[in-house]
Amino acid sequence: KEQGISVDGTIGRINAASLVKWGAPVEMLEGQKFYLNGSVKGQLDHDWKPEKISAEILSDQGTLDLEGLLDTPLSFSNLSANILYDRAAELIKIENTHLDLNGKTVELSGTRDMTSDDKYFMVNMVIPTVSFDDIHALWPDSAKDTLFADWMTKRLSKGIIKDLEIGIPLNVHDLADVPSERIKGKLSFTNLSADYRPPMLPVEGASGTATLENDTLDIQVASGKISDLKINKGSVNFTKLTHPTDIGDVKIVADLTGPVATALTYIEKEPISLGEKIGLKPSEVKGTADVNVVATFPGLADLLAEQVEVTVDASMRDVYLPKIVRGLDLTGGPYKLKVAGPMFEVAGQGQLSGRDIDLTYSEY
Repeated sequence: KEQGISVDGTIGRINAASLVKWGAPVEMLEGQKFYLNGSVKGQLDHDWKPEKISAEILSDQGTLDLEGLLDTPLSFSNLSANILYDRAAELIKIENTHLDLNGKTVELSGTRDMTSDDKYFMVNMVIPTVSFDDIHALWPDSAKDTLFADWMTKRLSKGIIKDLEIGIPLNVHDLADVPSERIKGKLSFTNLSADYRPPMLPVEGASGTATLENDTLDIQVASGKISDLKINKGSVNFTKLTHPTDIGDVKIVADLTGPVATALTYIEKEPISLGEKIGLKPSEVKGTADVNVVATFPGLADLLAEQVEVTVDASMRDVYLPKIVRGLDLTGGPYKLKVAGPMFEVAGQGQLSGRDIDLTYSEY
């Protein structure tokens, strides 16, 4: 068998933009302002066409203009990329690749099947740590009209994201062409705040994990608080997260423990709005409650109160509820409190004005 042509060379300060002029089929390199160094090894056939090429690409620093994807160029440093082309295996592979973007280390990888008709190249990114302040600053103005953007740039804040893994299908010829429903990701977070539906009390100091797939974001909360109610566990689920026209749904579930006073503060505000109906001042009540809250609403930036459905199931103990039944004080417990729409019900065993009582009381 005839041998091909071996290649073993170095790359010295080549302008990345010039690669387009040399025939590199990646229009995104045009206009970029950074220089490349490194080495190339591999095999060419007798027509000088690559059979198998491996390249190590280095760049100390520069700016990366991702027009169509981000509004402003990114400053990077310490680029180190390893790229493999194998004609026989019909693939292009990116591995052991990383760079620092705006002070954050980003690891990159991906494999392109050359036989595929899919115009998108799935690029996988891993970022060890990033803050929501970083996300707010980078989010392009052109992509702020979705449910995903509304939550990521407005409703979620203060948190630190760790071990962010995200897969983005890129069209290297047109970076603005990103099928968002194919984006995948997972992460963990700490100290997250979520102002999910004012004037409902916000979540603070939350920790947990999140996954993104099939345009659905699922957040699992392991700990946190709503005022002085402790979150034992919770979840937030979004559907049709990035769809430009179809409205998805948001479902929030939380298991809470804390003072009855805070639980009443939570349910007295819009959209539950039971403050006037129950007729209690949270500052005057006592006791401890275990509370399950489920809230569902459409994924709209501007919500009406009637579009939010909330159910509350609470178990209250050691309570003191002044003048709740015909001007008499209810104490003791345990009592069950149920809220669903305009209905609320209190049931349980305790004392009414000092006398034992087996109570069931409801209003609609």
